[in-house]
Amino acid sequence: TSLEEFTCAGVLTDTKRETPTFVRFSSVLGSRGAPETAREVRGFATKFYTDEGNWDLVGNNIPVFFIQDGTQFPDLIHAGKPEPRVEIPQAQTAHDSFWDFASLAPESAHMLLWMLSLHATPRSFRMMGGFGVNTYVLRNARGRRHFAKFHWRPHLGRHGMTWDECQILAGRDPDFLRRDLADAIDEGFFPVYDFGVQLIPEENENDFDFDLLDCTKVVPEDLVPVRWVGSMTLDRNPVDFFAEVEQAAFCVQNLVPGIELSLDPLLSLNSYDSEAPTSTSFQSTARDHAVPRGPNYVPNRFGRPAPDATTISNDANARESLPPPRVHPLAPGFRVEAAGATRPPKFAEHLAQARAFHRSLAPEEKAMLAAAARFELARVADRGVCRRIVELF
Repeated sequence: TSLEEFTCAGVLTDTKRETPTFVRFSSVLGSRGAPETAREVRGFATKFYTDEGNWDLVGNNIPVFFIQDGTQFPDLIHAGKPEPRVEIPQAQTAHDSFWDFASLAPESAHMLLWMLSLHATPRSFRMMGGFGVNTYVLRNARGRRHFAKFHWRPHLGRHGMTWDECQILAGRDPDFLRRDLADAIDEGFFPVYDFGVQLIPEENENDFDFDLLDCTKVVPEDLVPVRWVGSMTLDRNPVDFFAEVEQAAFCVQNLVPGIELSLDPLLSLNSYDSEAPTSTSFQSTARDHAVPRGPNYVPNRFGRPAPDATTISNDANARESLPPPRVHPLAPGFRVEAAGATRPPKFAEHLAQARAFHRSLAPEEKAMLAAAARFELARVADRGVCRRIVELF
């Protein structure tokens, strides 16, 4: 389905185009070798190699986030990592540091319930949805703007594992999720995901009882249905994981004409950061309309994915010097929103959608969520932290 009415981005308007894509599924808290079935958020980052340049959609498998403002991001990551004294527990939030942070951040209430649900223990990457989380802006050729929320929907449906299943697999096969995905692709069972977007006219921004730019909130689909516009098929595994996956860099600044950043406070600050220096050449593309000659990592090539296996012999050869590619000029009106706007009062409401999410669960899902909460908080030594969490809800 073409979105020409809403954007001038060819990747979303040309129905005859097939755009090469690269996806990296990731965990957050665990170090290398940590069990992949641990309870946590999963990254769902996609790089579109469009005719107009690379577009990075950096998202998760949960549609909301813990914080509203990017300045809190370092504190959140530090809180989620293992206790600094003895470096445990690995890949888990069941410790004082995380829940102390959460108890002092009431905006995390909605995300905490998602994290304690089956969404944080996916049965397979092939059965896991994805979300852009932040609010973006689509601009059409006439300059009209719509707020946009991006979605990925797996054809196999969304499925989670019970905590007992997670613990068994953590011992038997800590690489279970990656192995399941790689084996399926090798055997020709290619995962397919529908790509959709919720669109809200800019003039309707204030029509809701929550703020569209608050990434701790979802836009209910009964209010704004998802428009399913295309699909993505994962049909190839990497040849060299380090060269093609580890060195992949994603940055929300990597946009194409017709897709823009909003004033979402988390997105605005993240737009001044990137995962690694490897993406800076493409940020320069947006600024200077040219890519300078110099080091360039394979998965971040402008306009196309990694080459075939014959050009990747080892890790050292994964770094190349590439000539500047042909770069498309930016469309008139292309701009990146700046941070600094005053936060509206709606940002201060934190519990309505958390309650709605809990009400939407089946009785069995509510019981598993309660069991997950007991597991986590039973490992928090500071009773004051537990008391603040109970008071939060």
